[in-house]
Amino acid sequence: MHSGLQKCLSNPVSIHRLHVSTTAVWILIVFFTLAVTMATTDEETDSVDPIPKKLVCYYLPRAELLSVTDIDPHLCTHLVFAFAKIEDSKLTENSPADLKLYGKMTGLKYVNPKLKILLSIQHGFPALVNSDEIVQEKFYKQAISFLREYSFDGIDLDWEFPPASAKVKYSNFLVGFRKAIMKESQSWQRTPLLLTATLPNSKSKINNYNMAVLANTLDFATAMTYDLHMFNKNIHNKTGFNSALYPPKGENQLFSVIGLIDYYLNEGFPANKLLFGVPTYGRTFMLEDPKEHGVHAPAVSRGDGGPMLHKKGVYSYEESWLALKNGATRVWDETCAAPYFYKDNFWCTYEDEESARVKALHFLNKLAGAGVWTLTLDDPRGINGQKFPIISAIKNVFKASVQP
Repeated sequence: MHSGLQKCLSNPVSIHRLHVSTTAVWILIVFFTLAVTMATTDEETDSVDPIPKKLVCYYLPRAELLSVTDIDPHLCTHLVFAFAKIEDSKLTENSPADLKLYGKMTGLKYVNPKLKILLSIQHGFPALVNSDEIVQEKFYKQAISFLREYSFDGIDLDWEFPPASAKVKYSNFLVGFRKAIMKESQSWQRTPLLLTATLPNSKSKINNYNMAVLANTLDFATAMTYDLHMFNKNIHNKTGFNSALYPPKGENQLFSVIGLIDYYLNEGFPANKLLFGVPTYGRTFMLEDPKEHGVHAPAVSRGDGGPMLHKKGVYSYEESWLALKNGATRVWDETCAAPYFYKDNFWCTYEDEESARVKALHFLNKLAGAGVWTLTLDDPRGINGQKFPIISAIKNVFKASVQP
């Protein structure tokens, strides 16, 4: 999902590389703007209450949907900028325009000093992982320097996905990266950078990782417990849930959030480092027969794009809410603890406040928290009455667990 949706949401602008001084200016601007706008109301004061779990929220830059300065610095415990890349064995930005956004995002820490901000990388892994130790050592040093230069607190590895042939080499890469992070921390007496990852949603891909190495090198990881069903003519040509907590009758447990999480835990990934993944987007289908609109109904294609993303097969939460407002029928599936809606021959499996809340309650005392893909596709403007309703639903569950 990350790589496919990135193409849809990216909007690179060609500008010259910015200097650190420019970044510092943006930090000051962000600080003073947010300090003035967020320090006065009871609601905002309440937002600084401690969250006992990690709430890791990914941000995809698309200004018309959500600008960096419109992110509440107290909404999530961690923000992850998606994406950067590996090019010529170096960590670098996807677009020169991103450098200005780095400064704006890391400037949010001036309003919430407890906020952690990471940079996620997605492309360029194969060449680097297959390179020799000298090349990798240079990458570690350069990447750490890059992260420090732009005031990031860590790096998120979103390789989708290592093949079985890379299992040993990727493990060695992770071990080397962790050692380099700790060495830099000790040498400069700094807090170590965080090393995190997003992990796949299928058994075959999960088995391409060494779980013991992941457990020993990563600070935490988000299991991508979504994209469990999307239209594919030869694989998924019937409606199904994108991210149901429990599987529908007749489906394998691994086509559910609980089934995937159990698999990770059984394979040895520690619960205190594992996050369940939450999508803020829906997957859409075109029904073969509008009269047959339940789960596992025959479908002929992905659904048409919505009025905001214009992305065939994908609906943001705002688009889903507008569809419901305009007459679509919502169905809550008690068995799966997940909603869907339909109208005529259009069908959508999506996430809402109720399903997110149920997931958060289920995993509250079992895992380290939640990883959300993405801030951008929630409801940033609050057209349904509340900004970021899906993320807020998870946060409220986490906060309510704090003992007075």
